[in-house]
Amino acid sequence: MIMGNVGRVFSFQISPRLFVGSLILFIAYIVFSLFIVNSHLQLRWVSNQDREKYSRLEDENAANKKIMNRSRQQITLLEEYIRQIEEGSEGSGTGRKEQVRSNGETTPLQAVLPEKVTKAPEVVDVTDMVIQKEGSGMSITLKIVNIQAGEGPVGGYIHLIASDKKSVPPKEWPYPQEKIEKSMPVNYRKGQIFLIQKFKQIRARLNLGAPSESPSSLKVLVYDQSGEIILEKETDITQAS
Repeated sequence: MIMGNVGRVFSFQISPRLFVGSLILFIAYIVFSLFIVNSHLQLRWVSNQDREKYSRLEDENAANKKIMNRSRQQITLLEEYIRQIEEGSEGSGTGRKEQVRSNGETTPLQAVLPEKVTKAPEVVDVTDMVIQKEGSGMSITLKIVNIQAGEGPVGGYIHLIASDKKSVPPKEWPYPQEKIEKSMPVNYRKGQIFLIQKFKQIRARLNLGAPSESPSSLKVLVYDQSGEIILEKETDITQAS
Protein backbone atom coordinates (compact mmCIF):
# COMPACT_ATOMS: atom_id res chain seq x y z
CA MET A 1 0.00 0.00 0.00
CA ILE A 2 1.34 3.45 -0.94
CA MET A 3 -0.12 6.80 0.24
CA GLY A 4 -0.02 9.72 -2.15
CA ASN A 5 0.70 13.33 -1.28
CA VAL A 6 -2.98 14.31 -1.47
CA GLY A 7 -4.26 11.60 0.80
CA ARG A 8 -4.94 9.04 -1.83
CA VAL A 9 -3.94 5.47 -1.16
CA PHE A 10 -2.67 3.21 -3.91
CA SER A 11 -2.44 -0.54 -3.48
CA PHE A 12 -0.96 -3.20 -5.78
CA GLN A 13 -0.20 -6.90 -5.67
CA ILE A 14 2.90 -8.81 -6.81
CA SER A 15 2.12 -11.86 -8.83
CA PRO A 16 3.03 -15.02 -6.89
CA ARG A 17 4.42 -16.52 -10.08
CA LEU A 18 6.66 -13.51 -10.66
CA PHE A 19 7.87 -13.61 -7.06
CA VAL A 20 8.58 -17.33 -7.16
CA GLY A 21 10.31 -16.98 -10.53
CA SER A 22 12.48 -14.13 -9.27
CA LEU A 23 13.35 -16.08 -6.14
CA ILE A 24 14.30 -19.11 -8.22
CA LEU A 25 16.47 -16.98 -10.50
CA PHE A 26 18.19 -15.39 -7.50
CA ILE A 27 18.88 -18.77 -5.91
CA ALA A 28 20.12 -20.12 -9.24
CA TYR A 29 22.42 -17.11 -9.60
CA ILE A 30 23.89 -17.71 -6.14
CA VAL A 31 24.38 -21.43 -6.82
CA PHE A 32 25.98 -20.71 -10.20
CA SER A 33 28.28 -18.09 -8.67
CA LEU A 34 29.36 -20.51 -5.96
CA PHE A 35 30.01 -23.14 -8.60
CA ILE A 36 32.15 -20.75 -10.64
CA VAL A 37 34.13 -19.63 -7.60
CA ASN A 38 34.66 -23.22 -6.47
CA SER A 39 35.79 -24.27 -9.94
CA HIS A 40 38.23 -21.35 -10.06
CA LEU A 41 39.67 -22.29 -6.68
CA GLN A 42 40.03 -25.92 -7.73
CA LEU A 43 41.76 -24.96 -10.97
CA ARG A 44 44.08 -22.64 -9.07
CA TRP A 45 44.94 -25.39 -6.59
CA VAL A 46 45.60 -27.88 -9.41
CA SER A 47 47.74 -25.28 -11.20
CA ASN A 48 49.82 -24.69 -8.07
CA GLN A 49 50.28 -28.43 -7.60
CA ASP A 50 51.39 -28.84 -11.22
CA ARG A 51 53.78 -25.91 -10.85
CA GLU A 52 55.34 -27.47 -7.75
CA LYS A 53 55.66 -30.84 -9.51
CA TYR A 54 57.29 -29.16 -12.52
CA SER A 55 59.72 -27.34 -10.24
CA ARG A 56 60.62 -30.59 -8.48
CA LEU A 57 61.12 -32.33 -11.83
CA GLU A 58 63.43 -29.52 -12.97
CA ASP A 59 65.49 -29.85 -9.79
CA GLU A 60 65.66 -33.64 -10.17
CA ASN A 61 66.63 -33.28 -13.83
CA ALA A 62 69.43 -30.85 -12.96
CA ALA A 63 70.68 -33.19 -10.22
CA ASN A 64 70.57 -36.18 -12.59
CA LYS A 65 72.52 -34.25 -15.23
CA LYS A 66 75.14 -33.37 -12.64
CA ILE A 67 75.42 -37.03 -11.60
CA MET A 68 75.66 -38.16 -15.24
CA ASN A 69 78.40 -35.63 -16.02
CA ARG A 70 80.35 -36.74 -12.96
CA SER A 71 79.89 -40.39 -13.96
CA ARG A 72 81.16 -39.67 -17.48
CA GLN A 73 84.25 -37.99 -16.04
CA GLN A 74 84.89 -40.95 -13.74
CA ILE A 75 84.46 -43.44 -16.59
CA THR A 76 86.87 -41.46 -18.76
CA LEU A 77 89.41 -41.35 -15.95
CA LEU A 78 89.09 -45.09 -15.36
CA GLU A 79 89.46 -45.83 -19.08
CA GLU A 80 92.58 -43.69 -19.29
CA TYR A 81 93.96 -45.26 -16.13
CA ILE A 82 93.40 -48.75 -17.56
CA ARG A 83 94.98 -47.68 -20.84
CA GLN A 84 98.09 -46.46 -19.05
CA ILE A 85 98.32 -49.71 -17.07
CA GLU A 86 98.03 -51.71 -20.31
CA GLU A 87 100.72 -49.60 -21.95
CA GLY A 88 102.98 -50.14 -18.96
CA SER A 89 102.40 -53.91 -19.05
CA GLU A 90 103.63 -54.07 -22.64
CA GLY A 91 107.13 -53.36 -21.35
CA SER A 92 107.53 -49.96 -22.88
CA GLY A 93 108.38 -48.36 -19.57
CA THR A 94 107.82 -44.99 -21.17
CA GLY A 95 104.08 -44.86 -21.52
CA ARG A 96 104.03 -41.19 -20.63
CA LYS A 97 106.70 -40.08 -23.13
CA GLU A 98 105.99 -38.45 -26.47
CA GLN A 99 105.87 -40.66 -29.54
CA VAL A 100 108.87 -40.07 -31.82
CA ARG A 101 108.51 -39.99 -35.59
CA SER A 102 111.00 -41.57 -37.96
CA ASN A 103 112.51 -38.19 -38.83
CA GLY A 104 113.23 -37.48 -35.18
CA GLU A 105 110.33 -35.07 -34.64
CA THR A 106 107.81 -35.59 -31.87
CA THR A 107 104.07 -35.77 -32.42
CA PRO A 108 102.38 -32.56 -31.30
CA LEU A 109 100.54 -32.72 -28.00
CA GLN A 110 97.01 -31.50 -27.65
CA ALA A 111 98.29 -28.80 -25.39
CA VAL A 112 96.34 -26.67 -22.99
CA LEU A 113 98.15 -23.37 -22.85
CA PRO A 114 98.82 -22.25 -19.27
CA GLU A 115 97.32 -18.83 -19.85
CA LYS A 116 94.05 -20.39 -21.05
CA VAL A 117 93.53 -22.63 -18.04
CA THR A 118 90.57 -21.63 -15.88
CA LYS A 119 90.02 -22.23 -12.20
CA ALA A 120 87.03 -24.05 -10.71
CA PRO A 121 85.88 -24.10 -7.08
CA GLU A 122 88.21 -26.17 -4.91
CA VAL A 123 86.81 -29.65 -4.25
CA VAL A 124 90.03 -31.29 -3.07
CA ASP A 125 92.83 -30.45 -0.66
CA VAL A 126 96.33 -31.72 0.09
CA THR A 127 97.34 -32.82 3.60
CA ASP A 128 100.05 -34.79 5.41
CA MET A 129 102.82 -33.70 3.05
CA VAL A 130 106.23 -35.23 3.77
CA ILE A 131 109.30 -34.22 1.74
CA GLN A 132 112.74 -35.85 2.03
CA LYS A 133 115.84 -34.97 0.05
CA GLU A 134 118.10 -37.94 -0.61
CA GLY A 135 121.24 -37.08 -2.56
CA SER A 136 120.24 -36.07 -6.07
CA GLY A 137 116.64 -37.16 -5.53
CA MET A 138 113.66 -35.89 -3.57
CA SER A 139 110.79 -38.08 -2.39
CA ILE A 140 107.36 -36.60 -1.77
CA THR A 141 104.42 -38.19 0.01
CA LEU A 142 101.05 -36.49 0.43
CA LYS A 143 97.34 -37.15 0.70
CA ILE A 144 94.81 -35.70 -1.72
CA VAL A 145 91.49 -35.37 0.10
CA ASN A 146 87.94 -35.02 -1.21
CA ILE A 147 86.46 -31.99 0.60
CA GLN A 148 83.07 -32.03 -1.13
CA ALA A 149 80.04 -32.33 1.12
CA GLY A 150 78.23 -35.49 0.06
CA GLU A 151 78.91 -34.95 -3.64
CA GLY A 152 80.37 -38.39 -4.33
CA PRO A 153 83.82 -39.27 -5.69
CA VAL A 154 86.09 -36.82 -7.48
CA GLY A 155 88.78 -37.49 -10.05
CA GLY A 156 91.36 -35.69 -12.13
CA TYR A 157 95.07 -35.23 -12.70
CA ILE A 158 97.75 -34.11 -10.25
CA HIS A 159 101.06 -32.41 -11.08
CA LEU A 160 103.92 -31.54 -8.72
CA ILE A 161 106.44 -28.86 -9.70
CA ALA A 162 109.47 -28.23 -7.49
CA SER A 163 111.39 -25.04 -8.22
CA ASP A 164 114.51 -23.19 -7.15
CA LYS A 165 113.58 -19.54 -7.53
CA LYS A 166 116.95 -18.36 -6.24
CA SER A 167 118.83 -19.68 -9.25
CA VAL A 168 119.13 -17.66 -12.47
CA PRO A 169 117.23 -18.66 -14.45
CA PRO A 170 114.88 -20.44 -12.01
CA LYS A 171 115.12 -24.24 -12.17
CA GLU A 172 112.06 -26.48 -12.16
CA TRP A 173 111.54 -30.23 -11.70
CA PRO A 174 108.07 -31.54 -12.62
CA TYR A 175 106.35 -34.75 -11.61
CA PRO A 176 105.43 -36.55 -13.76
CA GLN A 177 108.41 -35.60 -15.93
CA GLU A 178 106.49 -33.83 -18.66
CA LYS A 179 106.93 -30.57 -20.51
CA ILE A 180 106.07 -27.43 -18.55
CA GLU A 181 105.77 -23.83 -19.65
CA LYS A 182 105.54 -20.78 -17.40
CA SER A 183 105.55 -23.11 -14.39
CA MET A 184 102.47 -24.92 -15.70
CA PRO A 185 102.13 -28.30 -17.45
CA VAL A 186 101.60 -28.01 -21.20
CA ASN A 187 99.29 -31.03 -21.24
CA TYR A 188 97.34 -31.46 -18.01
CA ARG A 189 96.28 -35.01 -19.02
CA LYS A 190 99.89 -36.15 -18.57
CA GLY A 191 99.52 -35.82 -14.81
CA GLN A 192 99.03 -38.69 -12.38
CA ILE A 193 95.44 -39.85 -12.56
CA PHE A 194 93.40 -40.18 -9.37
CA LEU A 195 89.82 -41.08 -8.50
CA ILE A 196 88.93 -40.81 -4.82
CA GLN A 197 85.92 -41.19 -2.58
CA LYS A 198 87.63 -39.82 0.54
CA PHE A 199 91.40 -39.58 0.06
CA LYS A 200 94.35 -41.12 -1.72
CA GLN A 201 98.04 -41.18 -0.88
CA ILE A 202 100.34 -39.90 -3.63
CA ARG A 203 104.01 -40.90 -3.75
CA ALA A 204 106.42 -39.14 -6.09
CA ARG A 205 110.16 -38.97 -6.63
CA LEU A 206 111.99 -36.13 -8.36
CA ASN A 207 115.41 -36.51 -9.95
CA LEU A 208 117.19 -33.23 -9.23
CA GLY A 209 120.22 -34.14 -11.31
CA ALA A 210 122.87 -33.31 -8.69
CA PRO A 211 123.08 -33.49 -4.89
CA SER A 212 123.80 -29.77 -4.76
CA GLU A 213 120.41 -28.90 -6.21
CA SER A 214 117.96 -27.73 -3.56
CA PRO A 215 114.40 -26.68 -4.54
CA SER A 216 112.92 -23.88 -2.47
CA SER A 217 109.22 -24.46 -3.17
CA LEU A 218 106.79 -27.14 -4.30
CA LYS A 219 103.64 -26.37 -6.23
CA VAL A 220 100.72 -28.81 -6.30
CA LEU A 221 98.36 -28.50 -9.26
CA VAL A 222 95.18 -30.54 -9.55
CA TYR A 223 93.03 -30.51 -12.69
CA ASP A 224 89.58 -31.94 -13.27
CA GLN A 225 88.64 -33.93 -16.38
CA SER A 226 87.81 -30.79 -18.39
CA GLY A 227 91.14 -29.11 -17.64
CA GLU A 228 90.01 -26.66 -14.98
CA ILE A 229 92.29 -26.18 -11.99
CA ILE A 230 90.51 -27.38 -8.84
CA LEU A 231 93.51 -26.89 -6.55
CA GLU A 232 96.70 -24.85 -6.72
CA LYS A 233 98.89 -24.81 -3.63
CA GLU A 234 102.52 -23.76 -3.25
CA THR A 235 104.61 -24.73 -0.21
CA ASP A 236 108.00 -23.53 1.00
CA ILE A 237 110.31 -26.56 1.25
CA THR A 238 113.62 -24.89 2.06
CA GLN A 239 113.73 -26.86 5.33
CA ALA A 240 113.27 -30.24 3.62
CA SER A 241 116.06 -32.66 4.40
